[in-house]
Amino acid sequence: MPTKAPARPAALRDEDIRLIADALRRRFSAEAFDFAERLTRLAEEGLRFAPFAALCRATREARGLDLKAAAKALKVPQYVVHGVEEGSLGEMELRHLERYVDFLGLRDAFEEWKAANPALYTRLSGSPVLGRPGETLEHPLLGRLMDPTQFAAWAAAATGPPPFVKAVPGDTRMVFRLKVTLQGSKPPIWRRMLVAGGASLHELHHVLQGAMGWTDTHLYEFEVRGARFTDPDASGEGLEPGEHDSRKVRLGELGLGAGQWFRYRYDFGDDWAHRIEIERVAPPEPGQKVPACLGGARSCPPEDCGGIFGYQEMLGALRDPSHAEHGTWKEWSGGKFDPEAFDAAETDRLLGRMVRRTRRT
Repeated sequence: MPTKAPARPAALRDEDIRLIADALRRRFSAEAFDFAERLTRLAEEGLRFAPFAALCRATREARGLDLKAAAKALKVPQYVVHGVEEGSLGEMELRHLERYVDFLGLRDAFEEWKAANPALYTRLSGSPVLGRPGETLEHPLLGRLMDPTQFAAWAAAATGPPPFVKAVPGDTRMVFRLKVTLQGSKPPIWRRMLVAGGASLHELHHVLQGAMGWTDTHLYEFEVRGARFTDPDASGEGLEPGEHDSRKVRLGELGLGAGQWFRYRYDFGDDWAHRIEIERVAPPEPGQKVPACLGGARSCPPEDCGGIFGYQEMLGALRDPSHAEHGTWKEWSGGKFDPEAFDAAETDRLLGRMVRRTRRT
């Protein structure tokens, strides 16, 4: 007996879409007008596609299929199915979307969506959606348009503060207690640490590498209130529009306090995103060691395992000796990988040695 499809998410009203699109335009036009217009257009199209993308995901889950099973049935890479369900219009191919629609039995719903969005369907037919052959557009805001209940918050967030300006005076003499969580990890992979407010964001990058257990072999980026910070020498291409030198901005100059958070991204291929929550800002205590790792849970994923989805796939294969890729993943991970392993004291010692080496270079 066919599984009954879940209720369809409500489509956004045109006035809601215009509100959010206008807010995005105002937020980014100061950085680059042309980029803002293209970003706004893609965001607006994402908002129009989001309810149908959510229906695809809900229908797949109602059938008891995970992403890998759906991709295997369609004979496409897993990222194709994930892209449709996340509304990644900039990378979506219409042929993949059409096949997935038929696989899920959503042809009638898709025809209704097409009738309501003829212009967007026409643009999808001429992939890429951005309309410039070979162009891709990546931005930390894209791909976060899925939950209709969050659109009001999106509008508020898009009208946030102007491009980054150092906080004056900054809290550079304070000590920040941070909780860092690897986004998408379930159960969560997290660390708690102390960092000096006078540490540059580049120094914070090294602290995060040591605390999490990464190997510092890829590029990184901090995202703070729409501003981005990175090492201009790492890529060999300098800074792009909207980017700032992470070596010239200190943690205490971000103007953030307890209860606020910002994001750290590492390895743009696997795209490991970390949420950094500021738990406390206080004067240093006598004899206090900074930086320091205070605690945490679970092991850092192996480098280059395919991001959070690849990591979850790896863990599933390692747990199941009958899994077709059990042997491959076991050999690749060294045969002794323990996802629950974490030693706060040892991490703290390693962190201290890593930071001392960094300061000597």
